Amino acid sequence: VHREYLGENGRYVPFGNANAFAELLRDLVNAPVEQKQIGQRLRKRAISHFSWTQAAQHIVDVYDGLLTKGKTAVAQPEKPSSV
Repeated sequence: VHREYLGENGRYVPFGNANAFAELLRDLVNAPVEQKQIGQRLRKRAISHFSWTQAAQHIVDVYDGLLTKGKTAVAQPEKPSSV
């Protein structure tokens, strides 16, 4: 899972290191209290970072940014040249 999703709450091992992954899983299986704590923190993160409300706000922010830039970037009509 990408670090963006789990943040500091994730448990990571080097890519392709099956032994480290197996050890991590073994440690977590043997630590039910830690499992619950990690799960609670990740649920909280999911709600605060990846909820429909957050997604909608992000879209609104993008459109607001585009509209604001569009207003300032609109070119003034050119005056006819006097040839």
